[in-house]
This record gives sequence, C-alpha cells and structure tokens, in this order.
Amino acid sequence: MSNSDSTKPANPPSGSIFRRLPILGALLIVLVVNLLLAVFNPLQKIDPESLPVGHGWAWWAANEYRKPEKSFNVVVFGSSAMMHPLWLGEATYRNEDVDLVIDHRSRCLEDAIKKGAPGTQPSCFNFAMPGVMPSDDYMIVNGLFTPDKKPNLVVITLHPRDLMDNTFGPAASSRHYKYLARFVEPKPPLDLAMPELWRRLVYYAEQTMFIKSKNHDIQLVASEQIRSAVKPILSQLPVSKLNAKSNEDRKLAIYVDELQQGVWIAHPTAPYHFIDAADDCKKRFKKANNEQFENQTKWLKLCIESCKKQGIEVLLVNTPVTPMVKKLMPPGTYERHLSTIKSVAKEYNCSFLNTDELANCQRLDFTDWIHMNGSGGIKVLQCIGNHIANDKQLQASLPQTNVQLAGKPKSSL
Repeated sequence: MSNSDSTKPANPPSGSIFRRLPILGALLIVLVVNLLLAVFNPLQKIDPESLPVGHGWAWWAANEYRKPEKSFNVVVFGSSAMMHPLWLGEATYRNEDVDLVIDHRSRCLEDAIKKGAPGTQPSCFNFAMPGVMPSDDYMIVNGLFTPDKKPNLVVITLHPRDLMDNTFGPAASSRHYKYLARFVEPKPPLDLAMPELWRRLVYYAEQTMFIKSKNHDIQLVASEQIRSAVKPILSQLPVSKLNAKSNEDRKLAIYVDELQQGVWIAHPTAPYHFIDAADDCKKRFKKANNEQFENQTKWLKLCIESCKKQGIEVLLVNTPVTPMVKKLMPPGTYERHLSTIKSVAKEYNCSFLNTDELANCQRLDFTDWIHMNGSGGIKVLQCIGNHIANDKQLQASLPQTNVQLAGKPKSSL
C-alpha cells in the first residue's frame, strides 16, 4: 500500500441517519404513527358503551343494575367482607343455590326491613365486590346513579380493611375504578386518585401517547374480532377436560378479571370450614398507613356528599371484626377506624350502625379472618334491616304501601 493510499481519508458511512441511529429512527416512526392515530382516531366513532370489556365483578353488577326493567331503592356497598355474607346468607335464607355473579338481589334484607316496618316496599341490590374501597363506591354513585336509576337509601358497609389495606395501591389502580370511570364525568381529582406525584407525571405522559392511552381499548377491539373469527373453528373441536371448572377455580374467582355465569355458586347447605389465613391478614395490616387511611376517608366523604346532593339517605355500617384482626392491627388503628366512621356519620348527618357489637357474630359465623358465612350474613342483614326499620328518617325514605295496617294509620304516598 502506498503512502498516498494510507493518508487518504476514509469514506463516510453510507446510508441514512436512521441506519446509523436505529433507535432514533424507531422513535420517529412511533411518534409519526402516534400523531396519525391521534389525528384520525379510529376509535372516535365507536360508542364507549359498545367497546368490549373484561367481564369482571363490576361489569356484571353494573350490567344488572342498569337494566331498564329493574329498579332498586336500597343499594348495599362494601368489599368481599360484605359480599360473602350477603350472598351466602341469601342462599341460606332462600334455601336455594345463588349465583354470585348474576344474582345481586337481597330478599333477606328486604324481608328484615319489612318485618320491622311492614308499610315499606324495599328492593335491595348488593353492590359489594372483592377489594372495593370507598373510592370505588364513589365511582358507582357518580357513574351509575342517574335520575331514573338512583336508590332512596345507600348502605355503606366498612370493615377496617376497607379504609386501610397495605396490599391496595392508589384509587386509580383498582380494576373496579378503571371500569366504572367510563361512566363518570367529570373525572374525580387526579391528585386524590393518584396521590404520588410521579404517578401523575407518568399518567400525563401516557395521555399524550395515543398508542399508550388507548392500548386497552385497541386490544379489546382486536381480541373481540379475533375471537369472533375463530369461534366457528373452535366450536367444532372436542371439549377439553382442561377447561372444566374445579373447586379451586371457583375459590380463585374472586381474583380474576373475567367471570362467567355459574363460576361461583353459593349453596345453602355448604359444609362449614374455617381457613386460618393469618399471613394474609398480616400483610394487609402490617402498618397503620395513615396516608391511605386519610385518602380513602376523603373518598368516603365525597361519596356521601354525592349521595346527599342526589337526595339519597346514607347508613354507615361497621361490620363484624374477628379477634385476629384486632390482634394483628397496629395499636390504635381499630379505634381510629371506628371513631372516624362515627365522626363522618355525625358530620354528614348519617345514621350509624355498629354490627360488630350488635350482630353478636362468633367464630362459627366466619370462614376466615374477614369473611362471614351464611349464618353470619343473616345475622348482619337482619341487624341492618331492623336498624332501617326503626330509624324514622331511613324508613321514611322508602316507598310505602297503601295497605291499612292493624293498629296503625294508613301510610300516605
């Protein structure tokens, strides 16, 4: 090689800048695609109500509640601490199987109210769902309670876990909250739904990206189209034993996002069993978590305020608590829970009921540290029904019959 060749400058790299900087090229492509989607928005002509969604607990409950042919004047809120006993107690009371996914009516509570107040016509709906917090209840009140579909009375049941659960994230992370948000306008304060600043910053960044903010809707539309396309083919295949529902599948139904009718049936003669789930209790109450407690208390107040604005009476109920809960909770947190509910009830002129004292639930009325069985459910429902019947303000909020009762004047409409 000659000296002239060795001193000759090297040729510049061939190709465009995107070949030399592939990450920059990929980023530019994403930005262009995002801009085009934002401008043309392929979802803008799609009714949000028509978008396919995961059929979770909130979907099933909302779907039944919103049916035009159904009307309910009493709605019960709560987490699985109330969901379990309400449904299991309902199966015991009716002496028949009750499908927890599709049957939300509580005849047991209706009859308990009518027993103490024969002139009333209560129709009770169970909106208690797994993992619910007051922030989820707020979304129900503001999203589903419309002028033609609002109750006369809301019963908000609260277990200590329902205001402070160390396994629960910010309000906006709840799967119930995310589904119910489609019905709520205007949206609740973001600083309350996402207290941490970094979460709000991430949220704002995601909202600028169509691909990110609409990815769930896009996935649902695509999956629904694929499912419809392959359904004729799959229907010809033999049924696999792997698709059969086991008892374990039914136990885990409380945690899944997609439910089917018949996945969880409450039986009136189910054998008694108690699960010592102390580890689960410890995780949920490992610290006092003042920040979350204060946050959910604010949601509770907003929920009550929304009910009051709509002319809906509110009954706050403290649910029965096992000795395990009181033992494993940080010192003073149960007292904080109880005093807060009483204080909120007084502040908003709500009726208050402490079923932890009055229902007299024993160990045999529980299946684990938080969930009651059918016997516990009937005790609590009868306690709530008796309280409503004997509270003049709550009783007066319910529709009255025209029947002349013995020894009592005829109720006026």
